[in-house]
Amino acid sequence: MPSLESSIAYAVMIMVSLFYFLGCSFIIYIRNRYTYSYYLLIAASSCILVNALVPIQELYYRNSIFEAIIYSADIVAMLFYLKFLISAKPLEENSDSNFI
Repeated sequence: MPSLESSIAYAVMIMVSLFYFLGCSFIIYIRNRYTYSYYLLIAASSCILVNALVPIQELYYRNSIFEAIIYSADIVAMLFYLKFLISAKPLEENSDSNFI
C-alpha cells in the first residue's frame, strides 16, 4: 500500500471526520429531541459501511457487483439523511428539561 503511505494525513483526516459525523448522529439519536432521529442513525451507519467498503473495492477486490453494493448503500445513506433533514421536527419539551 505505497499510495496510502504518501497520503496518510488525508486518510486520518477522513477517518476523524467520519467518526465525528457518526458521533454527532449517535448523540442526536440518544438525546431524542427530534422526530425521526433514527433516520440519521441509519444514514450514519450506511455511510460507515460505504467508507469501509470503498478501500476494499479499490485496493483488493475489484468487482462490479461489489461496486453496485457500495453505490446502493451510498444512495440509502443519502436518502435517509435527506429524509431526516426534511421531516425532522423538534419534540415538545417539558419545562423541567431546560438544563442541558
